[in-house]
Amino acid sequence: MHYFGQDKSKWLLLTPGFHKVFSQKRFSQLNRYIFFCDPQSLNENDRNRYKLAKVKPFLEHLHAACKDNFNCGKNITINEAMIPYKGKLSIKQRMLGKPVRWRIKLFPLCDSETAYVSRFEVYLRKARDNEDTSAIGKGGAVVARLTNDFHHKGHCLFVDYWYSSLALRIFLKSRGIYVCGRTRSNPRGYPAELKTFEAPAQKRGTSSLGVYQGMVAFVWKDSKPVHFLSTAHYPDEVATVQRQQKERCSGQYFVKEVESHKIVVDYNANMGAVDTNDQMTTVRKSRKQLRWFKFLEISAYDS
Repeated sequence: MHYFGQDKSKWLLLTPGFHKVFSQKRFSQLNRYIFFCDPQSLNENDRNRYKLAKVKPFLEHLHAACKDNFNCGKNITINEAMIPYKGKLSIKQRMLGKPVRWRIKLFPLCDSETAYVSRFEVYLRKARDNEDTSAIGKGGAVVARLTNDFHHKGHCLFVDYWYSSLALRIFLKSRGIYVCGRTRSNPRGYPAELKTFEAPAQKRGTSSLGVYQGMVAFVWKDSKPVHFLSTAHYPDEVATVQRQQKERCSGQYFVKEVESHKIVVDYNANMGAVDTNDQMTTVRKSRKQLRWFKFLEISAYDS
C-alpha cells in the first residue's frame, strides 16, 4: 500500500491522513536519519562487545512486544530465517549457490500453528565465542537461550538437522521441553544399527527404530533415508503418509499410502512455521533499504 498516494481511482487503498501531515519526501528524510540511541554515549568497548549496540533499545522493545503479546501453543519450532542485505555490515553472510547470496541470519522461535514469531536472535558471527558451548554446541546454545521461558510447560519443539545433537535433546528434556526433529546419520551417541541402514536396497516406507536414553531414534526410507530423533513420541506410534508414485507403463502419478511413524507426520505438520513467516514477508524484505534494522521489524510477521 502506498501511504502517500493520492490517485482517486485507487480509492480503496488510499490513506489520506499521511500526506496531510507531511510529504513523502519529508518522511523519507526523517526515516533516513533515524537513530535509536545517542552515538556519543557509546564508548569503544560497547561497540566491540556487542555489534548491535546502536539498535539495542529497538531490538529489546521489538523482542518484548513479540514475547508479551502472544502465548505460544504446545508445538513450537526453531529454524533459520534469511534477510537480504548487500550494504556494509559485519554480521551479514555470503552464501554461494543460494537465491539470496548476501543476507542477515535470524533464529526465530515460532508458534507452529500461526507462524507467530515469539522470540528471535540475530546471528552475530563470532561475537559469542567467549561463552562455553562445548556441552550442547553453538546451535544448541541458541536453542537454550530462545527456550529459556518455556521450561516445564509441556511444549514440544520441532527442529531441523542443524540442531541434531543428542546432548541438546537430553538438556531440553531435563527442563521439561520435548524435542522432535531430523538428525544426521552420524551424531555422537547415535545407535550403531541405524547408522548401517542399507538405504539403496530398501523400498520406500522401509524403516528401522531404536530407543536410546528415552529417545526414539527412527530412520525411514522416503526417496532417500531420513533420520529422526524424538523425546515426544513412543516407539509403537505407527502412522501412514501420502506420497506420489509413478506408474511404469502409463507414466501417470498416483497417490499411495506409505507406512511410516507419527514422528514423520508431526514433523511435516509443525516444522514449516518459519518458512511460512519467510513467505509472508518476502515482498517487503526484497525492497531496497538504506538501514538494515528495518528488515527486523517487517520480518516479524506478527499480526
